[in-house]
Amino acid sequence: MNPDPPVTSTLTRAPFAAPTVECSAHTERRRKDLKTLVKGHPTHQAGARSLRVMWRRPPRPALGSCARRPSTPGAVVPSVGGMDPRAPVDDFQPLWPGFAGFLRYRTGLDAPYLTELHHSRGSRRDWTAGQWRARVEATAQWLRNSGAGEGDAVASLAGNTADALAVAYACWLIGACCVPLNAQESLARQEFVVNDAKPVMLIYAPEFVDRATDLGDATGVPLRPTDSLPAGDDKCQVSAVDGLGRAALRLYTSGTTGEPKGIVTTVGNLLTDLDALATAFGWDATTRVYTVLPP
Repeated sequence: MNPDPPVTSTLTRAPFAAPTVECSAHTERRRKDLKTLVKGHPTHQAGARSLRVMWRRPPRPALGSCARRPSTPGAVVPSVGGMDPRAPVDDFQPLWPGFAGFLRYRTGLDAPYLTELHHSRGSRRDWTAGQWRARVEATAQWLRNSGAGEGDAVASLAGNTADALAVAYACWLIGACCVPLNAQESLARQEFVVNDAKPVMLIYAPEFVDRATDLGDATGVPLRPTDSLPAGDDKCQVSAVDGLGRAALRLYTSGTTGEPKGIVTTVGNLLTDLDALATAFGWDATTRVYTVLPP
């Protein structure tokens, strides 16, 4: 038995489900599998470029979601799965103009969507797709009423919980950028992130109240407990802010060669990554994804 279990874990439905991350133990195996697949690729001699080609989403004409640049007229180019290996790796175009379109696109709202298993609290919470959407919409309205808006940063100190995910989704609905804090890092490191990102508020889980209080005292950031987040409202639908180029996540480097740097991931990056994961691993509406990260 693992003597130090993760604080929480989540199960999500795919492909139009919550963003997911992998355990590091799986990452190396996946990398080795990709190297094996790429070895037979026509562009193997191109080195790293051939590896990136394998991650491109194969065309889905039925959805009309893939816009690719045409090949040079008359050129004979080897292909894999109908893809031109010379096509740029950033040629995928999401179906939606922003995160709201993605969130509201899904049908089958009675289907299971998210399960939170909170080991330290000994609790389990479940949401259907419709319940989760209602919660995200209500959280987005709550954020807006609390002073967050387009272009603002919102920090969270809630670990790998449904509350943290709801805050992130809600930020993306209103055009705000989510800045998740790693609960295992030092106060000095978290203080640096808060001072650098300049969030309009810090949303914290009950188990992190002492650390949140210290951060509030040190930085002056307004504090909001996750207990104040709304449960959900079927009648609530916020006026969303579109834009695939909008900042969605701001994650900080380790700072081993200097001060940590905030790396911004856009809404378009997130939707493209989700599509790549669903395609590469063959996820469908019956897939269950087990997530134990971030800490």
